[in-house]
Amino acid sequence: WHKSWHKCRGERMIRTRLLHTWIIRALVILSCGVGLPIRSLADPLAFIAPSDALILLDGDTLIHDRVRYRLAGIDAPETRQICQTSTGQTWSCGVLATSKLRERMGNHTVRCEGQEADRYNRVIVTCSLEGAQETLNGFMVRSGWAMAYRRYSQAYVADEDAARHEGRGIWSGPVVAPWDWRRGLR
Repeated sequence: WHKSWHKCRGERMIRTRLLHTWIIRALVILSCGVGLPIRSLADPLAFIAPSDALILLDGDTLIHDRVRYRLAGIDAPETRQICQTSTGQTWSCGVLATSKLRERMGNHTVRCEGQEADRYNRVIVTCSLEGAQETLNGFMVRSGWAMAYRRYSQAYVADEDAARHEGRGIWSGPVVAPWDWRRGLR
């Protein structure tokens, strides 16, 4: 009787621990969604926010109210991407592209408008500074800190051509397109 009681008690303890583990996992999963804004992607998505309320992940992706936004029609170097000058010196073009976007935003109010999400669940937006004619998307390409993402839009092709011709930003030397860099071509 003594041995069977311990065996039964041990099995019950294991079942109890497993149950507790599953309950904790369920609570963690359920709590992850608490506080996240629920938005319908069928309606145009827009926000107006001070630039210091935005988190920049890189030169074309930002976060506002826990929602990721991707600047439409452009592709900026990834944060860890390294570029070269015409003399072969390497530099952190991804970090610099992000800082140029932050610098352009300054202390201004940013207005972003979009209508759809991409396959990574980021809302695709066009952003501008409050009262400005120029979009941040266009600024990044014209100043040479992003490329026109021709696969999705032709809106910034002329801006990219001008930046490349004048050697601005990432065009100061040979550059790997961000979409190629993400695929491992470096």
